[in-house]
Amino acid sequence: MKTPITILGDAMLDADGILHGWCWSPERGDARLGVDILINGVVVAHKIAARWHEDGLSDGFHGFEVAITLKLSQAPAYRVVTVREHDTATCLWQQAFGALALPAGEAAALSATAQIIEEIRRSPALLLADRAKTGKIAAAFAGFGARLHARP
Repeated sequence: MKTPITILGDAMLDADGILHGWCWSPERGDARLGVDILINGVVVAHKIAARWHEDGLSDGFHGFEVAITLKLSQAPAYRVVTVREHDTATCLWQQAFGALALPAGEAAALSATAQIIEEIRRSPALLLADRAKTGKIAAAFAGFGARLHARP
C-alpha cells in the first residue's frame, strides 16, 4: 500500500495579478514541487516552487511567484483562481473573484420558484395529520416539479 504524501502550501494574489506562494512536502524534503495555477478550472500556468521563502521549512527554497495579470484580464468577471500541487492535485489555495450573475431571465424564474415554495410552506396540507400531510406535500411538490419542467 502506498503511503499518502502530505502536501503543504499557501498562496496570495496581489491586486496587480502576481501570485505568490509556497509548496512543500515533508515526505519529499528538499524536492522542488510543481504547482498548477487554474482559472475557472483551466490550467493557465505551471511553476516549480524553487524560490526562497521565509517560513522555516526544509531548506527554504519552495516558494513561487507567477504573473497571471493577462490571464485574469481575459477571464470572465466571475472567476475562481486555484493553486494546486501538480503531481497529487492537492489544492493549496482557492479564491473566487467577481459577482456571479444569473443568465438573462433567470432572476424572474428564481423569484417565481421562491413564491411557489412559499405557497407550499403555507399550504393547509401542512396542518393535517402526519400520514395525510406526507401525501399532500408530495402532491404539492409533484405539481411544483411539473410547473418547473413545463417552463420555457
